[in-house]
Amino acid sequence: MLLNSILILALIGPCPKQDPSAKKLIEKMLVRYYTAKSMTGTIKLTVASEGASASLMTTLQFEKESKLYISQQKLSANPDPGQPTKWLVTSDGNMCSYNVPNEKFEAAPGLRLVEPVHNPRNGINLDYRAIYTAASKSLGDRSMPLDIAIAQKSDLEYRRNQWATYVVDGQKQVGGKTCYVVSGNFRFYLGADPVGKFQMSITEDGDLVQYVEEQNIAIGPERGARVVKVTNQWDVALTVDGKVDPALFKVVLR
Repeated sequence: MLLNSILILALIGPCPKQDPSAKKLIEKMLVRYYTAKSMTGTIKLTVASEGASASLMTTLQFEKESKLYISQQKLSANPDPGQPTKWLVTSDGNMCSYNVPNEKFEAAPGLRLVEPVHNPRNGINLDYRAIYTAASKSLGDRSMPLDIAIAQKSDLEYRRNQWATYVVDGQKQVGGKTCYVVSGNFRFYLGADPVGKFQMSITEDGDLVQYVEEQNIAIGPERGARVVKVTNQWDVALTVDGKVDPALFKVVLR
């Protein structure tokens, strides 16, 4: 009952006239990830605009209650040497560690933050979702697919509100899998105007296989700015309740 209550809060959108078949697919997907006991696999981001592209690879592994591994690495040349190209979050269930937040990287590029999973002062145990939240400013790509996979309740509520509209737009093959395509308008937060379009490909079982956002972005000074189309595509290859590699959970201190 508690699980259903949490999911209802996360799944029922503010717009009652959405496509009910699309809503059902989204609910099935979110329930699948929320109830996962473990997760393994990758998420690849490709950003493309005007014939150029850049990529970042995320490798994810978690096991309830508090074991977590997130490795992210840029696969393209880094245009800014003062910014990080790799990120790593580790938790073995007793201790966890993650990079210094991105805004602090230039001042302390090699620093990692380490904290106990169990806080003896207040008796609180951090689960893998809480560790992910703590490390969220120390990641290179905190994406829609990654938030869905981790399935923190507050993240699901926030992400749900970014889908201004959604409909089922047929089926297609993605990565060798038959998927339902859910598409619609995308906004930054509830109440904001749409800024682009999104499309997600979901299997019959509720696996997210691909997520795409398209936006037109103005570049340059206000006067004379030109508008370019930017496409962010995440190719998702995650296994719900997959077999984990215990060695990856080793806490990395440096």
